[in-house]
Amino acid sequence: MVGFITCAANKANLKKDTLQTVLNDSSYDVSVYFGSRCCGTVSSKFLDKFLKTYHATATIKVKAYIAEGCGKEGEFFILFKIDIKDKKLFVEQLVTLVNEQEIKNRTADTNSGDLEIKYDVNKSDIDYCRTGIRVWQPGT
Repeated sequence: MVGFITCAANKANLKKDTLQTVLNDSSYDVSVYFGSRCCGTVSSKFLDKFLKTYHATATIKVKAYIAEGCGKEGEFFILFKIDIKDKKLFVEQLVTLVNEQEIKNRTADTNSGDLEIKYDVNKSDIDYCRTGIRVWQPGT
């Protein structure tokens, strides 16, 4: 269903609606950056669970994207576009979740990769991510 947006050959292989969605979304309301400290990034499973629960209970769906290849050890971003009426609640819950997960990660392993919330991320801010941006679905 989804491919990477990195070269003309790959663009031709994408469904037109998927390609347009990714190309038209040049900025994202909030993102979670999965950084690395010597040994790769932490798992995004906690975010998978959160999004599945959120989508099951919310009336508005959140659009999620992933930008990978953002460093030498697998760093990546999960980027979100949020309907204006859901934005405050979603961001508050996301910030709480990421902060709690960061504490758990540090307790389990002081070398675990950093988690960082970033706001108003533009596509140009993450051009260095080698695989481009694609639609992200929890659990994939």
